[in-house]
Amino acid sequence: MKARPNLASDLQQCLNTFILDTGLHGAILNIHKDSLEPFDWMGASGNLKMETPYFYTSVAKLHITAIALKLRVRGKLDLDWKISSFLPETWVEGLHFYKNKDFSQAISIRHLLTHSSGLPDYFQHTFNDGKSLLNRLKSGEDQGWSLEQVVEWIKKMKPKFPPGEKGQVFYSDSNFQLLVPVLEEISGKPLEKMIQELHDQPLGTSDRYLYADPKDRTPSLFYHDKTPLLIPKAMKSFGPDGGMVGTAKACMTFLKAFFHGQLFPQEYLPEIQQWNAMGNGHYYGLGIASFRPVGLSRLVNPSHRIIGHAGMSGAFAYYLPERRLFFTGTVNQVQPPTLPIKLVQKMTRFLDKL
Repeated sequence: MKARPNLASDLQQCLNTFILDTGLHGAILNIHKDSLEPFDWMGASGNLKMETPYFYTSVAKLHITAIALKLRVRGKLDLDWKISSFLPETWVEGLHFYKNKDFSQAISIRHLLTHSSGLPDYFQHTFNDGKSLLNRLKSGEDQGWSLEQVVEWIKKMKPKFPPGEKGQVFYSDSNFQLLVPVLEEISGKPLEKMIQELHDQPLGTSDRYLYADPKDRTPSLFYHDKTPLLIPKAMKSFGPDGGMVGTAKACMTFLKAFFHGQLFPQEYLPEIQQWNAMGNGHYYGLGIASFRPVGLSRLVNPSHRIIGHAGMSGAFAYYLPERRLFFTGTVNQVQPPTLPIKLVQKMTRFLDKL
Protein backbone atom coordinates (compact mmCIF):
# COMPACT_ATOMS: atom_id res chain seq x y z
CA MET A 1 0.00 0.00 0.00
CA LYS A 2 1.45 3.37 -1.00
CA ALA A 3 2.32 5.85 1.71
CA ARG A 4 -0.27 8.59 2.09
CA PRO A 5 0.25 11.38 4.66
CA ASN A 6 -3.45 11.91 5.38
CA LEU A 7 -4.56 8.27 5.10
CA ALA A 8 -5.90 8.01 8.67
CA SER A 9 -7.95 11.20 8.41
CA ASP A 10 -9.19 10.23 4.93
CA LEU A 11 -10.35 6.84 6.20
CA GLN A 12 -12.11 8.55 9.10
CA GLN A 13 -13.84 10.91 6.69
CA CYS A 14 -14.89 7.95 4.55
CA LEU A 15 -16.42 6.30 7.62
CA ASN A 16 -18.13 9.53 8.67
CA THR A 17 -19.65 9.91 5.21
CA PHE A 18 -20.97 6.36 5.31
CA ILE A 19 -22.66 7.05 8.65
CA LEU A 20 -24.33 10.19 7.31
CA ASP A 21 -25.40 8.58 4.02
CA THR A 22 -26.97 5.55 5.71
CA GLY A 23 -28.48 7.35 8.70
CA LEU A 24 -26.66 5.15 11.22
CA HIS A 25 -26.31 6.22 14.84
CA GLY A 26 -22.73 5.04 15.04
CA ALA A 27 -20.13 2.57 13.81
CA ILE A 28 -16.76 1.12 14.78
CA LEU A 29 -14.29 -0.15 12.20
CA ASN A 30 -10.91 -1.85 12.48
CA ILE A 31 -8.94 -2.52 9.27
CA HIS A 32 -5.80 -4.62 8.89
CA LYS A 33 -3.86 -5.40 5.73
CA ASP A 34 -1.32 -8.21 5.52
CA SER A 35 1.76 -7.04 3.63
CA LEU A 36 5.51 -6.59 4.01
CA GLU A 37 4.60 -3.44 5.90
CA PRO A 38 1.33 -4.36 7.68
CA PHE A 39 -1.27 -1.63 7.79
CA ASP A 40 -3.65 -1.10 10.72
CA TRP A 41 -6.33 1.50 11.22
CA MET A 42 -9.20 1.89 13.65
CA GLY A 43 -11.94 4.48 13.70
CA ALA A 44 -15.37 5.19 15.12
CA SER A 45 -18.13 7.56 14.20
CA GLY A 46 -21.44 8.79 15.59
CA ASN A 47 -22.27 7.79 19.15
CA LEU A 48 -19.62 5.05 19.43
CA LYS A 49 -15.95 5.10 20.39
CA MET A 50 -13.18 2.82 19.15
CA GLU A 51 -12.89 1.04 22.50
CA THR A 52 -16.66 0.61 23.01
CA PRO A 53 -17.63 -3.04 23.67
CA TYR A 54 -20.54 -4.31 21.58
CA PHE A 55 -22.52 -7.50 21.08
CA TYR A 56 -20.86 -9.84 18.56
CA THR A 57 -24.11 -11.79 18.04
CA SER A 58 -23.54 -14.33 15.23
CA VAL A 59 -19.91 -13.31 14.74
CA ALA A 60 -19.45 -15.55 17.79
CA LYS A 61 -20.15 -18.51 15.51
CA LEU A 62 -16.56 -18.17 14.29
CA HIS A 63 -15.36 -18.83 17.85
CA ILE A 64 -17.61 -21.89 18.08
CA THR A 65 -16.34 -23.15 14.72
CA ALA A 66 -12.71 -22.68 15.76
CA ILE A 67 -13.34 -24.63 19.00
CA ALA A 68 -14.90 -27.51 17.04
CA LEU A 69 -11.90 -27.60 14.70
CA LYS A 70 -9.47 -27.46 17.63
CA LEU A 71 -11.19 -30.45 19.24
CA ARG A 72 -10.99 -32.20 15.88
CA VAL A 73 -7.24 -31.68 15.47
CA ARG A 74 -6.75 -33.02 19.00
CA GLY A 75 -8.57 -36.19 18.03
CA LYS A 76 -11.51 -35.56 20.34
CA LEU A 77 -14.12 -34.87 17.66
CA ASP A 78 -15.19 -36.21 14.28
CA LEU A 79 -17.41 -33.95 12.20
CA ASP A 80 -19.53 -36.90 11.15
CA TRP A 81 -20.37 -38.00 14.67
CA LYS A 82 -24.11 -37.96 15.32
CA ILE A 83 -25.30 -35.37 17.83
CA SER A 84 -27.65 -37.95 19.38
CA SER A 85 -24.60 -39.43 21.12
CA PHE A 86 -24.05 -36.22 23.10
CA LEU A 87 -27.48 -34.70 23.73
CA PRO A 88 -30.17 -35.91 26.16
CA GLU A 89 -32.38 -38.56 24.62
CA THR A 90 -35.44 -36.45 25.38
CA TRP A 91 -33.99 -33.62 23.28
CA VAL A 92 -33.23 -35.78 20.27
CA GLU A 93 -36.54 -37.65 20.26
CA GLY A 94 -38.83 -36.05 17.67
CA LEU A 95 -36.31 -33.33 16.79
CA HIS A 96 -36.46 -33.80 13.00
CA PHE A 97 -39.55 -35.25 11.30
CA TYR A 98 -39.64 -34.62 7.57
CA LYS A 99 -42.46 -35.98 5.39
CA ASN A 100 -43.44 -38.49 8.07
CA LYS A 101 -39.91 -39.83 8.41
CA ASP A 102 -37.77 -39.43 11.52
CA PHE A 103 -34.28 -38.07 10.77
CA SER A 104 -33.47 -37.10 14.35
CA GLN A 105 -30.74 -39.76 14.71
CA ALA A 106 -29.14 -38.79 11.39
CA ILE A 107 -28.04 -35.26 12.31
CA SER A 108 -24.27 -34.90 12.56
CA ILE A 109 -21.94 -32.21 13.90
CA ARG A 110 -21.06 -31.38 10.29
CA HIS A 111 -24.75 -30.80 9.50
CA LEU A 112 -24.99 -28.26 12.32
CA LEU A 113 -21.82 -26.42 11.33
CA THR A 114 -22.82 -26.19 7.66
CA HIS A 115 -26.51 -25.40 8.27
CA SER A 116 -27.36 -28.49 6.23
CA SER A 117 -29.37 -30.21 9.00
CA GLY A 118 -32.67 -28.93 7.62
CA LEU A 119 -33.71 -27.87 11.11
CA PRO A 120 -36.04 -24.86 11.25
CA ASP A 121 -34.90 -21.56 12.76
CA TYR A 122 -36.38 -21.04 16.22
CA PHE A 123 -35.36 -17.37 16.13
CA GLN A 124 -37.32 -16.34 13.03
CA HIS A 125 -40.20 -18.80 13.32
CA THR A 126 -43.66 -17.21 13.56
CA PHE A 127 -45.52 -18.24 16.70
CA ASN A 128 -49.29 -18.32 17.28
CA ASP A 129 -49.44 -14.57 17.96
CA GLY A 130 -48.11 -13.92 14.45
CA LYS A 131 -44.73 -12.72 15.71
CA SER A 132 -41.33 -14.31 15.63
CA LEU A 133 -38.84 -14.04 18.46
CA LEU A 134 -36.85 -11.70 16.22
CA ASN A 135 -39.90 -9.48 15.66
CA ARG A 136 -40.55 -9.30 19.40
CA LEU A 137 -36.98 -8.27 20.14
CA LYS A 138 -36.96 -5.67 17.37
CA SER A 139 -40.03 -4.07 18.95
CA GLY A 140 -38.14 -3.86 22.26
CA GLU A 141 -40.06 -6.69 23.92
CA ASP A 142 -37.39 -8.34 26.05
CA GLN A 143 -37.73 -11.95 27.11
CA GLY A 144 -35.52 -14.79 28.19
CA TRP A 145 -35.60 -18.46 27.30
CA SER A 146 -33.77 -21.69 28.03
CA LEU A 147 -32.11 -24.18 25.73
CA GLU A 148 -34.79 -26.68 26.71
CA GLN A 149 -37.41 -24.23 25.39
CA VAL A 150 -35.48 -23.87 22.14
CA VAL A 151 -35.56 -27.64 21.69
CA GLU A 152 -39.31 -27.73 22.29
CA TRP A 153 -39.86 -24.89 19.81
CA ILE A 154 -37.82 -26.71 17.16
CA LYS A 155 -39.90 -29.84 17.58
CA LYS A 156 -43.09 -27.90 16.88
CA MET A 157 -41.73 -26.48 13.61
CA LYS A 158 -41.41 -28.09 10.19
CA PRO A 159 -37.92 -29.01 8.96
CA LYS A 160 -36.84 -27.75 5.55
CA PHE A 161 -35.20 -30.93 4.17
CA PRO A 162 -33.50 -34.14 5.34
CA PRO A 163 -30.08 -33.74 7.00
CA GLY A 164 -27.25 -33.53 4.49
CA GLU A 165 -29.41 -33.37 1.38
CA LYS A 166 -27.04 -32.46 -1.45
CA GLY A 167 -26.82 -28.76 -2.27
CA GLN A 168 -29.31 -27.79 0.42
CA VAL A 169 -28.56 -25.19 3.08
CA PHE A 170 -30.88 -23.30 5.40
CA TYR A 171 -29.39 -20.82 7.84
CA SER A 172 -30.87 -21.62 11.23
CA ASP A 173 -29.71 -20.45 14.63
CA SER A 174 -31.13 -23.71 15.95
CA ASN A 175 -28.03 -25.46 14.59
CA PHE A 176 -25.51 -23.60 16.71
CA GLN A 177 -27.79 -23.60 19.75
CA LEU A 178 -27.59 -27.41 19.62
CA LEU A 179 -23.92 -27.46 18.67
CA VAL A 180 -22.76 -25.70 21.84
CA PRO A 181 -23.97 -28.40 24.29
CA VAL A 182 -22.52 -31.07 21.97
CA LEU A 183 -19.07 -29.44 22.15
CA GLU A 184 -19.39 -28.99 25.89
CA GLU A 185 -20.26 -32.65 26.36
CA ILE A 186 -17.30 -33.74 24.20
CA SER A 187 -14.80 -31.48 25.96
CA GLY A 188 -16.23 -31.67 29.46
CA LYS A 189 -15.96 -27.88 29.77
CA PRO A 190 -18.29 -24.89 29.24
CA LEU A 191 -17.69 -23.30 25.84
CA GLU A 192 -16.80 -19.94 27.39
CA LYS A 193 -14.00 -21.55 29.39
CA MET A 194 -12.70 -23.27 26.24
CA ILE A 195 -12.66 -19.94 24.40
CA GLN A 196 -10.78 -18.34 27.28
CA GLU A 197 -8.19 -21.14 27.36
CA LEU A 198 -7.80 -21.72 23.60
CA HIS A 199 -8.39 -18.21 22.18
CA ASP A 200 -8.16 -15.38 24.71
CA GLN A 201 -5.13 -16.52 26.70
CA PRO A 202 -2.92 -17.63 23.76
CA LEU A 203 -3.82 -14.51 21.77
CA GLY A 204 -3.49 -12.13 24.71
CA THR A 205 -7.02 -10.74 24.44
CA SER A 206 -8.91 -9.72 27.56
CA ASP A 207 -11.70 -7.45 26.33
CA ARG A 208 -14.12 -10.22 25.29
CA TYR A 209 -16.60 -12.11 27.45
CA LEU A 210 -19.90 -13.96 27.49
CA TYR A 211 -22.84 -11.78 28.50
CA ALA A 212 -24.33 -13.41 31.60
CA ASP A 213 -25.72 -10.65 33.83
CA PRO A 214 -28.88 -8.85 32.58
CA LYS A 215 -27.88 -5.89 34.78
CA ASP A 216 -24.65 -5.48 32.80
CA ARG A 217 -24.83 -2.24 30.76
CA THR A 218 -21.26 -2.40 29.44
CA PRO A 219 -22.08 -3.30 25.79
CA SER A 220 -23.46 -0.58 23.54
CA LEU A 221 -27.14 -0.86 22.74
CA PHE A 222 -27.78 -1.63 19.09
CA TYR A 223 -30.66 -0.10 17.19
CA HIS A 224 -33.70 -1.08 15.20
CA ASP A 225 -34.37 1.99 13.08
CA LYS A 226 -34.21 4.85 15.61
CA THR A 227 -34.92 2.75 18.69
CA PRO A 228 -32.10 1.47 20.91
CA LEU A 229 -32.87 -2.10 21.97
CA LEU A 230 -32.51 -2.80 25.68
CA ILE A 231 -33.02 -6.57 25.66
CA PRO A 232 -30.64 -7.98 28.30
CA LYS A 233 -32.71 -11.09 29.06
CA ALA A 234 -32.59 -12.09 25.41
CA MET A 235 -28.89 -11.36 25.04
CA LYS A 236 -28.15 -13.61 28.02
CA SER A 237 -30.39 -16.35 26.60
CA PHE A 238 -28.48 -16.45 23.30
CA GLY A 239 -25.50 -17.85 25.18
CA PRO A 240 -22.18 -18.35 23.31
CA ASP A 241 -24.06 -18.38 19.99
CA GLY A 242 -24.94 -14.68 20.18
CA GLY A 243 -24.47 -13.22 23.63
CA MET A 244 -20.76 -12.59 23.30
CA VAL A 245 -19.41 -9.09 24.02
CA GLY A 246 -16.11 -7.61 22.93
CA THR A 247 -14.24 -4.85 21.14
CA ALA A 248 -13.33 -4.51 17.48
CA LYS A 249 -9.67 -4.86 18.46
CA ALA A 250 -10.25 -8.18 20.24
CA CYS A 251 -12.31 -9.41 17.30
CA MET A 252 -9.53 -8.42 14.88
CA THR A 253 -6.93 -10.34 16.90
CA PHE A 254 -9.15 -13.41 16.76
CA LEU A 255 -10.03 -13.04 13.05
CA LYS A 256 -6.40 -12.83 11.97
CA ALA A 257 -5.57 -15.87 14.10
CA PHE A 258 -8.50 -17.75 12.52
CA PHE A 259 -7.07 -17.35 9.01
CA HIS A 260 -3.37 -17.43 9.94
CA GLY A 261 -3.48 -20.96 11.37
CA GLN A 262 -3.06 -19.99 15.03
CA LEU A 263 -6.30 -21.66 16.17
CA PHE A 264 -6.39 -24.73 13.91
CA PRO A 265 -4.30 -25.94 10.95
CA GLN A 266 -4.50 -23.78 7.83
CA GLU A 267 -4.95 -27.02 5.90
CA TYR A 268 -8.56 -26.95 7.16
CA LEU A 269 -9.33 -23.67 5.37
CA PRO A 270 -10.16 -25.19 1.95
CA GLU A 271 -12.53 -27.64 3.62
CA ILE A 272 -14.43 -25.03 5.60
CA GLN A 273 -14.75 -22.94 2.43
CA GLN A 274 -16.76 -25.47 0.43
CA TRP A 275 -19.65 -23.15 -0.27
CA ASN A 276 -23.37 -23.79 -0.69
CA ALA A 277 -25.52 -20.99 -2.09
CA MET A 278 -28.14 -19.37 0.14
CA GLY A 279 -29.29 -16.79 -2.44
CA ASN A 280 -28.62 -13.08 -3.12
CA GLY A 281 -24.88 -13.63 -3.33
CA HIS A 282 -24.64 -15.27 0.11
CA TYR A 283 -23.03 -18.68 0.70
CA TYR A 284 -22.26 -20.86 3.69
CA GLY A 285 -19.41 -23.25 4.29
CA LEU A 286 -18.43 -25.02 7.49
CA GLY A 287 -19.16 -22.55 10.28
CA ILE A 288 -18.35 -19.59 8.10
CA ALA A 289 -20.19 -17.43 5.56
CA SER A 290 -19.20 -15.65 2.37
CA PHE A 291 -20.59 -13.02 0.07
CA ARG A 292 -20.12 -12.35 -3.62
CA PRO A 293 -21.86 -9.29 -5.12
CA VAL A 294 -24.69 -10.37 -7.41
CA GLY A 295 -24.12 -9.56 -11.06
CA LEU A 296 -20.43 -10.35 -11.27
CA SER A 297 -19.16 -12.89 -13.79
CA ARG A 298 -19.00 -16.48 -12.57
CA LEU A 299 -16.51 -16.74 -9.74
CA VAL A 300 -13.64 -19.14 -10.30
CA ASN A 301 -11.20 -18.07 -7.58
CA PRO A 302 -12.77 -18.23 -4.09
CA SER A 303 -10.33 -15.55 -2.91
CA HIS A 304 -12.58 -12.96 -4.55
CA ARG A 305 -15.16 -13.50 -1.86
CA ILE A 306 -15.82 -11.57 1.34
CA ILE A 307 -15.44 -14.28 4.00
CA GLY A 308 -16.37 -14.33 7.67
CA HIS A 309 -19.56 -13.65 9.58
CA ALA A 310 -22.00 -10.91 10.54
CA GLY A 311 -24.61 -10.77 13.28
CA MET A 312 -28.06 -9.43 14.08
CA SER A 313 -26.59 -6.47 15.99
CA GLY A 314 -24.72 -5.22 12.92
CA ALA A 315 -21.43 -6.71 14.13
CA PHE A 316 -19.10 -8.16 11.48
CA ALA A 317 -15.76 -9.91 11.01
CA TYR A 318 -14.69 -10.21 7.37
CA TYR A 319 -11.61 -11.23 5.42
CA LEU A 320 -10.93 -10.42 1.76
CA PRO A 321 -8.19 -12.91 0.77
CA GLU A 322 -7.54 -11.40 -2.66
CA ARG A 323 -6.66 -8.06 -1.07
CA ARG A 324 -5.41 -9.55 2.22
CA LEU A 325 -7.70 -7.18 4.08
CA PHE A 326 -9.42 -7.84 7.43
CA PHE A 327 -12.39 -5.87 8.73
CA THR A 328 -14.02 -6.01 12.17
CA GLY A 329 -16.49 -3.75 13.92
CA THR A 330 -20.17 -2.95 14.05
CA VAL A 331 -22.73 -0.71 12.37
CA ASN A 332 -24.86 -1.21 15.52
CA GLN A 333 -28.08 -1.59 13.55
CA VAL A 334 -30.40 -4.58 13.07
CA GLN A 335 -31.77 -3.58 9.67
CA PRO A 336 -30.87 -3.76 6.88
CA PRO A 337 -28.51 -6.73 7.36
CA THR A 338 -26.48 -5.78 4.26
CA LEU A 339 -25.03 -2.64 5.90
CA PRO A 340 -21.78 -4.31 7.10
CA ILE A 341 -21.14 -5.59 3.56
CA LYS A 342 -21.77 -2.13 2.11
CA LEU A 343 -19.35 -0.55 4.59
CA VAL A 344 -16.63 -3.10 3.79
CA GLN A 345 -17.14 -2.56 0.06
CA LYS A 346 -16.96 1.21 0.44
CA MET A 347 -13.74 1.12 2.44
CA THR A 348 -12.22 -1.47 0.11
CA ARG A 349 -12.93 0.69 -2.97
CA PHE A 350 -11.30 3.60 -1.17
CA LEU A 351 -8.19 1.59 -0.31
CA ASP A 352 -7.99 0.18 -3.87
CA LYS A 353 -7.46 3.72 -5.16
CA LEU A 354 -4.31 4.19 -3.07
